[in-house]
Amino acid sequence: MDSLNKTSTGSLQLHLEQATFNRQNQIVFSGISWHLQPDEQWAIYGPVGSGKTTFLAALAGQLPLRSGKFELLIRPTAEAPFQVIDRSAYRSQTALVTFQQQHSFFNYGRSFYQQRYQSLENEIAIPTVQELLTSAATDSSPAEIEQMANLLQLKELLPVELIKLSNGQTRKLQIARALLQKPKLLILDNPFSGLDAESRQHLKEIIDELIQKGTQILLATNQPDLPAEITHVLWLEDFKIKGFFSRTEFYEVLQENVSANNVTENNLASLNFSKFPKSGKDYQVAVQMDNVRVQYQQKVILDDISWTVKKGEKWALVGPNGSGKTTLLSLIYADNPQAFANKIILFDRRKGSGESIWDIKKKIGFVSPELHLYFRQPLTSREVVATGFTDTLVRTRPITDEQSHLIQEHFSFFDRTDLLPKPFLQLSAGEQRLVLLLRSLVKNPELIIWDEPFQGLSPEYIAQITDLLRMYCANATTLILVSHYAHEIPDFVPNYLYLEQGRVKSRITN
Repeated sequence: MDSLNKTSTGSLQLHLEQATFNRQNQIVFSGISWHLQPDEQWAIYGPVGSGKTTFLAALAGQLPLRSGKFELLIRPTAEAPFQVIDRSAYRSQTALVTFQQQHSFFNYGRSFYQQRYQSLENEIAIPTVQELLTSAATDSSPAEIEQMANLLQLKELLPVELIKLSNGQTRKLQIARALLQKPKLLILDNPFSGLDAESRQHLKEIIDELIQKGTQILLATNQPDLPAEITHVLWLEDFKIKGFFSRTEFYEVLQENVSANNVTENNLASLNFSKFPKSGKDYQVAVQMDNVRVQYQQKVILDDISWTVKKGEKWALVGPNGSGKTTLLSLIYADNPQAFANKIILFDRRKGSGESIWDIKKKIGFVSPELHLYFRQPLTSREVVATGFTDTLVRTRPITDEQSHLIQEHFSFFDRTDLLPKPFLQLSAGEQRLVLLLRSLVKNPELIIWDEPFQGLSPEYIAQITDLLRMYCANATTLILVSHYAHEIPDFVPNYLYLEQGRVKSRITN
């Protein structure tokens, strides 16, 4: 990891004393106190909606300080004394990596969701990985850019357009871009989300070595698995600091505070699944692929894929980042035009035999990290869930009373009716993911396709959502679920298809 050898040996101190921060003229944190010392590496832990991402934005100097003290000190070298710096100088020494930054890499508002699978329009200039890294590396040589691409396993992707990247590949690109700015403080928001097991372990090793080379790290997570060099944990709940803990204390408190699954039989019974009957005619085979191949120019994405998913079956689609999982799902969800060049049967009909993409989509409840990026319209959470009835990304018609009541019931299931009137774009990433999961379910689809559905969600929410999914799947609903975490695959999913480098490596059927 030669590129890490040039990390600065300077360090930072950060002091909050009764600090109150605003966001959009509203107080988000009130009277908080916290101190970051030079030899400390902190994780920010908390459930969905606890304020982790907002807290990181405040620490990165992106939110106005309404009152209190926010003091920043820097030591340029190990021998120099600490000096107070202003917020502008502090921001130049800090790099923040968040899920929301993916929106700024590419203007999703000017494109359509299926575009990543099609020939891109000439008038829309989409940068490549190489171009994005070069634009960020104003103080780095081409050799350093290449080293960073190697470090984050991105070298083969340098000529690839950003819109073509998988979710996990985009996460690694964000981190590489931040590291090329050579920050003294690197702030990471859920950095392991969307990464396969090997990539997660690799990133932990990179974080540990960065710390050893002198970069201070702050990372937000709702998972307890922390890099070895993280020394302290700040626990947030409801935009308040629950406590400060050493690494050892954190795991002790976590064990004592493991939340029991709070879904009750009454919660489940309150949802009337018969209100919206499943759409379309009966079928025997949900998905059948025979020797499917997908290729872009000289790069083969999927090669010789044969797979049959019968009605009511539950499948886990697994494999490392870049193995072709999302492309395979795009062939099912009517997004990829290469489906018509292959033999693919959906709901007993050969694709291309007369059904429109909307005929297919109305039978499928779908969510993915990529789809998440395209919800950029000023909609409330209620309105976003309502688009699940029409399979659109925008509000197309008024919500009926019956639909409104069904949406209300789903939010009540999670005791989160407070989200209904809130603007979707102002929610935390985890809250947005919860809204999109409900969007995928409200029409009671024949086939549920969840691509990395639990990103940004805490274990408590994952348990609740899994129980809700179990209820939906009990009535012959077909399920295809993608996750990089083995413990996130529900126990009612017995079948596994494992992809590697675009080919079927193995399959397990029960």
